[in-house]
Amino acid sequence: MSSNPQTPELSDFFFELSNQDRLDIMKLIDKRPLKLSHISKELDLSMQEISRQLNRLMKVKLVTKNIEGSYTDTLFGKNMLELLPCYQFLSEHIDYFNKHTFLTLPRRLSSRIGELRKCSPVTSILVSFANIEKMVQEAEEYIFHMADQRLMSSQAYFLVNDALDRGVEMKGIEPLGYSAPFEVYDKIPKTVTTSIAEHRVNGVKMDKVLPTIELSIFMSEKEVALLAFPSIIGEFEYNGFTSSDEDFREWCFDVHQYYWNQAKVRTDYDD
Repeated sequence: MSSNPQTPELSDFFFELSNQDRLDIMKLIDKRPLKLSHISKELDLSMQEISRQLNRLMKVKLVTKNIEGSYTDTLFGKNMLELLPCYQFLSEHIDYFNKHTFLTLPRRLSSRIGELRKCSPVTSILVSFANIEKMVQEAEEYIFHMADQRLMSSQAYFLVNDALDRGVEMKGIEPLGYSAPFEVYDKIPKTVTTSIAEHRVNGVKMDKVLPTIELSIFMSEKEVALLAFPSIIGEFEYNGFTSSDEDFREWCFDVHQYYWNQAKVRTDYDD
């Protein structure tokens, strides 16, 4: 309980922000201060209703009224809005996050989960394959990936080699001791595997390993082809999300960099 009777409880803030009309008001006046009549017109709600909702928001110090008679969110309100995307992202994908977890991530990364809001779900491994191959074909600067196995067909090795030939930097993280499935690897021409090995020697392709993989990322400077979280029983289904949004890409870049810094250089290769 708050030590100051004038200070709202955390539950008070969640209650006020749980109403869509009040949330819409805050988002609207976060852009610029507005008078009551303008808010009413923008949101197509009566002035009486807007006034009632504004009074509720002002009571918990999320909104204030300036000397010109316009309403705007307080600095505290702006801070609260900044954190809401985390909850919004989770609420938009309830079914997924009832079966998958991001709690294995360090707090400094999991607390930024709201940066993933602008995305599309990926619900098929075939779509995952197609997205990854498209991403490899279109990459110009880099390809970063980490997963507990290679989500690539034998044809994808040709695309990877082409990307390396174009000078695309590739950083991959796999589990310690992982080997490509024989049925895939056996179909790759020796010329391709030799070329990939040469790119590794030249430092264009870099590989590291971790004892366990916490999530899957396949991305380039243009898009994230797949971001997949493990299921609650620790298995990967390769259902997840894809996006070309800048915030989404930056979050995935930072996550990959975090694990890259922890990983050890791979010394045994099967390609």
